[in-house]
Amino acid sequence: MTTEEMFKKELSELLRKYDCALSAEDHWQGYAECGEDVRMTVEFNDYRLSDVDLGRYFDGGEKP
Repeated sequence: MTTEEMFKKELSELLRKYDCALSAEDHWQGYAECGEDVRMTVEFNDYRLSDVDLGRYFDGGEKP
């Protein structure tokens, strides 16, 4: 199994565990900055949970 396949498998398992999905979208659509502010978000299927904005880049470390 390749690294890519292992990563995708583990990520799928994590998303199933928390019943959520990842999305990436441009938060400034229609503006001059269009395409410069693409953010990743974890969207939970349970409406009682808040979505998590991962921002443009996420490495798992603490935020500065």
